[in-house]
Amino acid sequence: MDKTCTLPQAESAADVRELTRRTLGALSRRIASGDLSGVHIPLAAPLFCDSVRGSHYHSRPELFLQVSGASRMRLTTGVISCAAPGLLLMPRGVAHHESADSTASPFCNLVFMHGAGHFSYHAGLPRGKAQGCIAPVRVGGSCNTTHGHGSRLYGYLNEAADFVAAGHPVRHPVVQGLLLTHLGLLQTLVEQTVRHTRSTESALVARCRRLVQEQLTDTRLSVRRLAGQLRCTPDYLSTRFRRDCGVRLTAHINHERCHLARHLLRTTPWSVKEVAVRCGYADAGYFSRIFTQQTGSSPREFRKAEVLLETGA
Repeated sequence: MDKTCTLPQAESAADVRELTRRTLGALSRRIASGDLSGVHIPLAAPLFCDSVRGSHYHSRPELFLQVSGASRMRLTTGVISCAAPGLLLMPRGVAHHESADSTASPFCNLVFMHGAGHFSYHAGLPRGKAQGCIAPVRVGGSCNTTHGHGSRLYGYLNEAADFVAAGHPVRHPVVQGLLLTHLGLLQTLVEQTVRHTRSTESALVARCRRLVQEQLTDTRLSVRRLAGQLRCTPDYLSTRFRRDCGVRLTAHINHERCHLARHLLRTTPWSVKEVAVRCGYADAGYFSRIFTQQTGSSPREFRKAEVLLETGA
């Protein structure tokens, strides 16, 4: 990976796509050789809880590829530094807060966020004035790629994170294999022709996607609040998001929240009200209506069906 990366190299979608292609190739070769020294898969508790000031968590794993400088991740268990060339797999449900460390070289990383049938990736660059050598991170150039692999792509990351959470070392061959499979498929998709890559996503929409992920569990999240943070009108933001992504912004927010809710209903004993709050819904009744619209069953019916499926009853 190129430690001489400068900020203009990561400001456009075309530049980010080329930087991603080179970074994935170099990283895959290094991991294939057995070198996992720069790979980080953190563990933290409690899960699905904003227990670090200014932190957020995701319903799906997030992948950080460090191109230059280092990412500082604050977790409940302390601070992790991922220096270039490195990979940090942030498991679902782990609260974290990222900042840029440009002590050794200019900061630049690549951040991948996954959905069912698509993934978006962007360059992370320093924003504003640094306190010492530490600065907040902003979104640079961004891309959004559709694919036909469903949840398989981020499923490899979930399996790697779960394997480490079960007590196995990051350098275990199973983790190595899962990461190589994910990175190999990721690189294939990045290199596909432009008809499979939505390159028209604006910087505004890329920042909006990022804010949605960071604030997904905040009950104050709304189109109006996002528009205020992005310094545009709610109507303009909604129109631009639908044009770029093909779905309404409110529908996107509800889809992401219900994806998280399905996981929590499957894996935790929390009540429907507790799940609703952890997914950003202050009103459990409203959450139940949205969840039923999204999945075709109520939260209680969904949980009951999952239990029966697991027990084979």
